[in-house]
Amino acid sequence: NLGLALREVRRFDEAITALETARDIHQQTGDRHREGMAWNNLGTALGQVRRFDEAITAHQRDLEICREIGDRHGEGMAWNNLGIALGQVRRFGEAITALECARDIYQQTNDRHGEGKAWNNLGTVLRRVRRFEEAITAHTTARDMFQQTSDRHGEASAWNNLGLALLRVGRFDEAITALEQAVAAYTESGAIEDADEIRHGIEAIKDAQAEK
Repeated sequence: NLGLALREVRRFDEAITALETARDIHQQTGDRHREGMAWNNLGTALGQVRRFDEAITAHQRDLEICREIGDRHGEGMAWNNLGIALGQVRRFGEAITALECARDIYQQTNDRHGEGKAWNNLGTVLRRVRRFEEAITAHTTARDMFQQTSDRHGEASAWNNLGLALLRVGRFDEAITALEQAVAAYTESGAIEDADEIRHGIEAIKDAQAEK
């Protein structure tokens, strides 16, 4: 818990130390479930300081433990976070497979919010391998799931990603509409810096269109 709190205030080195300590204690006391949770949280913290190879290893360890103890929902979370880390090191095929596994497990465990996150992350990787139509579908699905689960910040992320995918296929008016929805959702959820960044992006798109 200390590691999570430190991570939230971006004291990442201290967070990593705390989470490694938690992991070791859970190993020593034979608590496999909490050991897996510590590996998962450690992997996320390692990813935030761009130690992606170590993050991948941490999420793989969590995945192994979840399978060993039959924690199906935890397995979905492990696949999701592993997919994110794999995408960061451009192992896109493996990332897509991991995120599809996460999506399917979240579906099976009836976690609509988790499924939305997996769809959103999957869309991001699909966009990076230029599978734009599939990315549009993924982000649209994510948006709908975040709306259904009242996650306004998640919805903003999905709108933003959808807008970026629409831009790549030349659907500029739809892209601007999606990005404007992202600005509104980020503003409502208090993410003012994110909203301002997207707003500047919209202005740049409009300027570029006007010059054509």
